[in-house]
Amino acid sequence: RVDGLWIVSGFRTYAEQAALHRRKPGLAAPPGHSMHELGLAADLGFPSQAAETAAHREAAGCSLRFPVSYEPWHVEPA
Repeated sequence: RVDGLWIVSGFRTYAEQAALHRRKPGLAAPPGHSMHELGLAADLGFPSQAAETAAHREAAGCSLRFPVSYEPWHVEPA
């Protein structure tokens, strides 16, 4: 169990993903290529480094994964 997590971003429409990609082209996936658009991804907020570490450690046991190494906050179903 990891206490204090929150969802920063969840489902995004195509238009929202397009706008985000325009603002952050090297970080956000192009529209049509994001699991957020399918409702299958979330960006998490962590209250501490210890909580982030615990979330990564416990993810597989919850059928989740953190697939993007440079986005340690991005979680998807495993």
